[in-house]
Amino acid sequence: SFKPNFISFLNRILLEGKKEAAVERLVKFFIDAIPKLSGKRLNHKSNKNKRKGQPNSQPEEDEVDEEKTFAFQIIEYLLTRVDASDKNVRFRTCQIIAGLMTQMKEIDNWLWDAISEAMRERIADKDARVRAEAVRCMQPLQDPKNPTDPIIKQYLDLLSSDDKKEVRKAVLDAVGVTKVTLEEILRRTRDVNDDVRKQAFQLLAKRVPPRTLSIADRVRILGQGLKERSEPVKKKAVEMLVNGWFRRPDINGDAVKLLELLDVEVNDEVGETAALQLLDAHKIEPTFDDDYRSKLDTTSALYYRVYCQWLFAKKDFDALEEVMPPVSDFCSLLVTYESAPFVAKQLLLMARHLDFADEMGRRRLAKQLQDMLPKTDDELVKPAMQLLRVVHGDDADFNRLLVEMVSDLLDPPDASQPAPDEQADKRLWLRVLNLTQELLEHTKKANLDAMLGGLMATCIVPGVQHKDVEVRRLAIHCLGLYCLLSRDAVRQYAGLFVEVALIDRDNIRLNVIKVVFDFLLYYGLTVFDDAHLDRLPSLAEDSESQQPDVKAEDGGPRDPDSSPVMRVLSQFLAYSNVDIRTATAEGFAKLLLTNVIASWKILSKLLVMFFDPAYSRDLRMRQCLAAFFPDYAKDPAHKEVMFSAFLPTLRLFVRSGRKSQLGSVVPFDVALFILSHLEEPRRSARDGREALHGRLGILVAQEILNEPKGEPGRQLPRVLPKLLLETSSQETVKSLLFYAGLMLEVVEHKESLRSIEKFRSKLKELDRTPEMPLDPATLSNLRNAVSAGLTAVSDDEPEGDEDADGNKFMSEQREYFQDLDQSDLSGSKRKRKSPKETPKDGAGKKSMRLHLDDYDAAEYEDEDEDAEAAPEPKVEPKPRMSSWVRNKKQKVSAAELARREKESLAAENERIRVQHEKERKMYEEKIKRLEAAANRGRAGKPPA
Repeated sequence: SFKPNFISFLNRILLEGKKEAAVERLVKFFIDAIPKLSGKRLNHKSNKNKRKGQPNSQPEEDEVDEEKTFAFQIIEYLLTRVDASDKNVRFRTCQIIAGLMTQMKEIDNWLWDAISEAMRERIADKDARVRAEAVRCMQPLQDPKNPTDPIIKQYLDLLSSDDKKEVRKAVLDAVGVTKVTLEEILRRTRDVNDDVRKQAFQLLAKRVPPRTLSIADRVRILGQGLKERSEPVKKKAVEMLVNGWFRRPDINGDAVKLLELLDVEVNDEVGETAALQLLDAHKIEPTFDDDYRSKLDTTSALYYRVYCQWLFAKKDFDALEEVMPPVSDFCSLLVTYESAPFVAKQLLLMARHLDFADEMGRRRLAKQLQDMLPKTDDELVKPAMQLLRVVHGDDADFNRLLVEMVSDLLDPPDASQPAPDEQADKRLWLRVLNLTQELLEHTKKANLDAMLGGLMATCIVPGVQHKDVEVRRLAIHCLGLYCLLSRDAVRQYAGLFVEVALIDRDNIRLNVIKVVFDFLLYYGLTVFDDAHLDRLPSLAEDSESQQPDVKAEDGGPRDPDSSPVMRVLSQFLAYSNVDIRTATAEGFAKLLLTNVIASWKILSKLLVMFFDPAYSRDLRMRQCLAAFFPDYAKDPAHKEVMFSAFLPTLRLFVRSGRKSQLGSVVPFDVALFILSHLEEPRRSARDGREALHGRLGILVAQEILNEPKGEPGRQLPRVLPKLLLETSSQETVKSLLFYAGLMLEVVEHKESLRSIEKFRSKLKELDRTPEMPLDPATLSNLRNAVSAGLTAVSDDEPEGDEDADGNKFMSEQREYFQDLDQSDLSGSKRKRKSPKETPKDGAGKKSMRLHLDDYDAAEYEDEDEDAEAAPEPKVEPKPRMSSWVRNKKQKVSAAELARREKESLAAENERIRVQHEKERKMYEEKIKRLEAAANRGRAGKPPA
């Protein structure tokens, strides 16, 4: 009777799905008790046999077998419930089996096979909790060393493809670490979920020695872990370094040995960050004496430099003075390690913390640096110049010294020497330009004199014309630095920059694009006014280049999209090189954010790039735009620009063909993303401006009525219920109610009709005066706008397939960007149709296009007379179709239409007048009844 009662109690636990403390304690009690209960009952049975005078016939081994039998029987019973229809039963069953598996040292083959077969099915369960517990059940059954083990394969599949973090965490906790599984474990350090990344670093700290990883893997996981934005994940990465790797027996608390594992000569940034974490976590007091300094290598030199910088940051100047050598000794030390560039670089970087009170030592160091600069290694030029500036002190004298040094390099005093070969000439120019770059980076406008101007003719301009690509790239960078010091220089060389961006190689083009954006950020668009960019041959092919640049009163371009430099830069948004695309998108984002430009067309292009699947691998660009849009939408003026970009952007995704890459993007997701950045506070209703969401509702409704049976009528109605209309005016609410009624009559898609009905119900709740109609003038304008569209509507307009020809993506994007520059908010640009499109029923009719402007009745009548009447299919009339809308679908003259309009408006006014009169009479009767009741009460009579 014990086993049935035990199972009865166990069944009650299986039905509890919530993770409550009491339930979890009971589950733990069952897991601990099941392996022990059989033994206790056997001891009780043995004592009973002894009292009867019967010897104990079951030895200790039989007791162990009987105990295993009871536990196995419970597991066998649980296996019959593992595929129950109740997800709570499946979850608790797998949880208890997983706990019992950890308590058992041996498992019979038949039970092994049964559990393995059952859990391999549960590992694909639709409930994430069941999958996680099934993963734990299979932990003792895996063979990590076997690359063909089916359990390991399932583990790896779950790590890479399961969308629930609980399952991925359970796999990380259960999987064995081998060469087969290590690669996928390392990938989880870049998981999208913070908890999974945290679990991955915890696993690496406990079970993965650093020497089993390659240098690249060590540097990658440590670098990304120490730069984590999530503090809990970063804490686990620091624990992996400080308490895991640093405390291992082969490292034994030696920071230099640990840094050797990172190859700091190549990965000096990661090595510096790791050394700082070790110094912050442990009170390490290394000894840096003369003997240590005489045996410096790449790792010890970097650690020496980081330790000195750490002491300086802590302002522990006494300890810093003890470890730093005198200036004269440092000069000797620098000469010793000048043949080892990395060690010499570390010494130069730490030399800024020397005590320069020793005048003789300071002069010796300055002279040594001047002699070293013309002939030293390229990577030592920048730290040597920075140190020389610190030692020299006066900026004007330092600039004069560098100019003389550059002149000496370009014009050696011994003219009898033979001309250098090509490689020597390249090294010479790179050295000269590196010196010039360092000089210009630390020069202020006030110090811009004739000597720096002489560098343009002798160094920078000849470098731009050099045949070597690297020399040209560095010379362009120096020219950009010089132009940032002089506005006149920008106007002089602006055409050169744009021409280089259009015709030179990609690495130089990338540098030029960054420089041009720096000019725009620093000086504004007007700096390119006198550059005559429209005369460039590459721009003559663009039809827009022939349009005149409209100037404002202050001399700047009134419309940033009409600026030639903006048209040149916008071409690179669809360029094939990912670095150039990213730099261009980042540059435009900066221009928009800093109010240099306010172009909805540029913003629309950035929105398209953010959602386009073709750019999904441009991680830096997507990260930049993801941070840009929320910040940009904080300014009310920026919201207006985003409002202007809403409909053109949405129209592009809605009208994209199914074969297009943009066709895979859901327009509803794009709309929700933009709407989330257009939310306004409630106080915006008081500032005299109409709420943005209400204005968007008008535009979306017009776009739907433009093509009610096309893609706009199928996809855009989902946007309407998401509009926040609480701050909209009553006139806007009533206008949207008017459009909602029309959409219900002409839209046929069922899902769209449900969305419109939901939108209409929301509007009725917001309509505080349902008895008051729209102003007659407003209603007339709305009707006229809708009338112009309904007369030209096509009942069966074919879906546009802009990708029927299978054009490549880049050409498609360039066409879009050109079309977008020529379009406006009213959608006046006619839709481009593919040659393969064939019209269906109703062909020859024009696409309906709605406007809020007054339409010309005479023009409307002429269009109707010119249009050919197509046979209309016989369909049942819609019961909700109003006579007014039905009349607009028929071919009538303008005079007849105006007469019907007047009669309809008069009838509507008469109906409202009668309704008001009826309500007035009811109100008067109610007042009389209340007065009569009050009089009866004062007279003491019972109420009627």
